[in-house]
Parts: sequence; C-alpha cells; structure tokens
Amino acid sequence: MYSNYMISDKCAFKQNKPSLAVITNNQEIKAFAQQLFNYVLDSIEDKNVEGFIKNECYIAGGCLRNFIMSIAINDIDLYFKTKDGALFFKNLFEERKFDIFKKDVQILSETKNAITLKRSHYEPFQFVTKEAGPPQEVVYGTFDFENCMAWYDPATNYASYDIMLNSLNTHELVYNTQSKN
Repeated sequence: MYSNYMISDKCAFKQNKPSLAVITNNQEIKAFAQQLFNYVLDSIEDKNVEGFIKNECYIAGGCLRNFIMSIAINDIDLYFKTKDGALFFKNLFEERKFDIFKKDVQILSETKNAITLKRSHYEPFQFVTKEAGPPQEVVYGTFDFENCMAWYDPATNYASYDIMLNSLNTHELVYNTQSKN
C-alpha cells in the first residue's frame, strides 16, 4: 500500500531517497500526505467513522516538514475542520474506543488535547481535539514555529507549505508571531 516508501523497523514512512534532499514538488508532497492519510483511514474498522474522518480531518505539522526534508517522520497529526467535529469524535471515541479501529491499533494516550493511537510497527497518529478549525486558522493561528506550518486537506487535495519552506531556508527555528499560544 505504501509502495513509494520503504517500510523499516523504525519508520514505516521512511523515504527511499537520498537524505537531506529538499522536496518541493507539489504533486509528490500531496501524494505522500495522501498516503499518510490513507494509513490512518486503513486503521479504522467502522466505515461510517472512516467517512467522517475522510471529510472532517486534515494533516498538519512535522510529518510534512520531515517528508520535505527527507527525514523520518515521528508521528502524524490530524486536526478537525470544526470544533463540533472534534467534540463529536472525542465523545464517539469515549463511548466506542474499542470498536472504531482495527484490532492491531493500540491506544497510546487519551488526554483533553488529543487521542494518540498506533498500529504495530508504524508511527503513531494523533487526533488533535484541543485546536479545531479550518487549516489556515489552526496552522497559522496556533502553531508556535513556522518551521512546521504545513497542512494537507485530502478532501480538497490541497497542500500549503510555503511559510514552512521559507522558514526552513533560514536554517533557524522561526517563531510564528501570529500564534495565539
């Protein structure tokens, strides 16, 4: 399923590319982000929940930065497009946590901020419930550092990462002055 990327013990999505290469091809970034999203969807047993996640979530943050920089990702962060969607998922998870996901999915943590899960031999994925809203609002308004300000919405097949690329070119950690945090 993840044919463009090597699967290893430590990183399911480690790229089969030379290290330190910066990837700026928009189609390749979107294809990788879609693979990450498909990995999460493939973890879901309940088809109604899968459809909800498919329409209500987007990927943002460090996993996209790491892909662009050709380094292994640590986890996948998913955000909800609406506060109602985040609350719905959080309540659904509290009620049915053991029948939403496939049997090989482990619950790593459940906090007021996020629900973190993991499939055996793969990176964790996290449903962030604290911050919810359109990607532009959440990423540009709550991320502390520009170096991780990237997002991909699979429902629209749109990726945004220009601010992140500009900050990475400085070779410094760039604080997001627009962050409300």
